[in-house]
Amino acid sequence: MCPRRPQFSEVDYPVLYDVPHPMVPAALKAAPDRPHLWRTLPTEL
Repeated sequence: MCPRRPQFSEVDYPVLYDVPHPMVPAALKAAPDRPHLWRTLPTEL
């Protein structure tokens, strides 16, 4: 495991999920390009 580097605004999340929230794959499949994905990817679940 690599150490967190605050100078790069890295975050060490305490929980990892083995299955993504359904909104995440839906946004990935619906996005025609990266700019659209950044606008529509959920920021909160």
